[in-house]
Amino acid sequence: MTSLLRGTAFITGAAKGIGRATAEAFARHGVSRLAVADIDMDGLKETKEIIRAQRPDFEVTELKLDVRDSGQVKDGLARIKKRFGRLDIAVNNAGIGTLGTRTHEMDEAVWTKVLDIDLFGVWRCQKEELIAMVEQEDLGVREGRGRIINVSSMYGLKSTGPHLPSTPYVTSKHGENLSSWPMPAPTPGFAALIDKTQELLDSQERMRPATAI
Repeated sequence: MTSLLRGTAFITGAAKGIGRATAEAFARHGVSRLAVADIDMDGLKETKEIIRAQRPDFEVTELKLDVRDSGQVKDGLARIKKRFGRLDIAVNNAGIGTLGTRTHEMDEAVWTKVLDIDLFGVWRCQKEELIAMVEQEDLGVREGRGRIINVSSMYGLKSTGPHLPSTPYVTSKHGENLSSWPMPAPTPGFAALIDKTQELLDSQERMRPATAI
């Protein structure tokens, strides 16, 4: 185990996929306490078992948390702060997608659900994370008062195009990226963890042009 990371971490959408992999990596690389959150409690238990198999004494707390519910988010962050004393790293990863449905064929409830989780859910979490972090002791250049990572997508920089329409997902990821820029002091550092190709890293201007219907 290496010690690249320190302190307490909180990860949403940790029942599988990127969230679970992040939890495993954090446990391997120095985080001492971990709170994993999701609506899928069976998946969270599996995540915890995987981590405990590697580090039997590692402290993992499972939280059933729906990021659409501001009350659940607030209570979850309060529980973490009460149990662990501080929050050093937060990863806002929970999200869903909808592919293959064009805008004029999509039900409003689907559009609303995607944005409520992928965009507003991130905002709800980072709001409570910031509230917790700004009150904490500043531990210096490396840790500061804490770090927030918003897991986005390359489709926060471009469109999926006509071959794979997903307007609410693209909209939410663009919004998430814009909301993840550094904020004025004394808020803790922000980081946007954006999954994108090297081509997009080199030039964010290579957007897909609008396509005629």
